[in-house]
Amino acid sequence: MNCNIFTAGKATLLAFIAAQFASTVLGSPLAGLELKHLVERQSCSYPLTLGTAGAYALLAKGGITNTATPLSITGNIGVTPSGSVVNITPPQVTGTININNAAASSAAAVAANTCRCAASKTPSVLIATELGGVTFAPGTYRTSSTANVAASTIVTLDGASNANGQWIFQFPGSLTTGANVQIKLINGAKACNVYWVVGSALVNAATTLGANTIFYGNICDYGSITSGIGVKATGGWFTLPATPIITIAGGTFSALPTCPKT
Repeated sequence: MNCNIFTAGKATLLAFIAAQFASTVLGSPLAGLELKHLVERQSCSYPLTLGTAGAYALLAKGGITNTATPLSITGNIGVTPSGSVVNITPPQVTGTININNAAASSAAAVAANTCRCAASKTPSVLIATELGGVTFAPGTYRTSSTANVAASTIVTLDGASNANGQWIFQFPGSLTTGANVQIKLINGAKACNVYWVVGSALVNAATTLGANTIFYGNICDYGSITSGIGVKATGGWFTLPATPIITIAGGTFSALPTCPKT
């Protein structure tokens, strides 16, 4: 399914203009990069993929702060355009720490486009705000406001043997889990095909994950993301506005490459 914002002719023209601007004003080495990003922002293609942003476990506009140990991160982390990384050292990261550089900026642009597409996906099924104890088949789901997962409960994503099944959750308000929550993947469900959209371009809403939560999927947050001690997360965490930060209390974090199509 493709949902183009502009017609193909307009997209081509705009891409040409962007390439010319990049080559004459920004310098020729960036021309291809600017052209690629403009084209990526033109359309939404489903199932979603994160492209280069999939290499990131944590990527924030405002900054990333860690408050506890032990900490293990598999994948890149990054801040852009002017954030800082606090209490995270290279030995704790199996990947690259990108601070306010071109790599972080490029990945943030790709993540922002994918998250925009996740937020705008229709049609969606309206669900209750309490997710604990519920099993979800692949699909697009939304709540009327916030979303909550009670402590020590399980949210099950059932792939029904569909390796390409995708889950998109759209929450206009905050996402909060209690301690010891588990996102459980069964019957072929893949973490790289799960997107949690918290807030919107108009609403800063926060994600808060309780201690020792096991969390799968990519978080697209239009506010801040905070996790308790001992969280184990598989997927990319992205804060999209300019100032919100990601705050973690140690834990284990793993980036997700793009899901292979089968």
